[in-house]
Amino acid sequence: MIDAIVTTGWEAIPGPADYYRPAAAREDLLGLAHACGRTDAASAASLPAEGGIVHDHSGTVLPAAVQAAPILLGIADQGCDAARAAALELLEDALCFRPWRGSARTQRAVRLCCAIAAHIHTRGPALAGLGARSRSLLATAREHWRVDIEETCVEGPTPWCSAPCPDPFRSSLKRWSSMRMAR
Repeated sequence: MIDAIVTTGWEAIPGPADYYRPAAAREDLLGLAHACGRTDAASAASLPAEGGIVHDHSGTVLPAAVQAAPILLGIADQGCDAARAAALELLEDALCFRPWRGSARTQRAVRLCCAIAAHIHTRGPALAGLGARSRSLLATAREHWRVDIEETCVEGPTPWCSAPCPDPFRSSLKRWSSMRMAR
């Protein structure tokens, strides 16, 4: 977890110049990972909420939250109770806040909230056992999910269609797309 914080290129992650503070993301995630009590956790969680991964005063999530999500999930799993609570709160904020204009999607065109939720979904069973706060986070993450669709076309007749595929080049075509589906 510490290695992930240190090796992530926080400066290379795009974000609004007046609000995104890469140093705050790195330093305070390190502080949260090392927190031993409420005071340490509260101090460490304050700067990621002020431009490290979210900007709580404006209610916006920053692109760095996607890279921070697995780190925060690790802190929630391995940290002290106060660090766990702070990490889960930051994740829930990242899911609920609106993205900064022009920074709503990852480089792979996935909405920030859905990319964060994907990290949460992968740790669902472990999170469910961490208490009410983590179950609340899981409930929020269920509102954000992606479906990957693979589209293929088989050459020649198929059991469901007697006509051959109209375009022979499509026989090897695989196209992936992601979409957000809200309940």
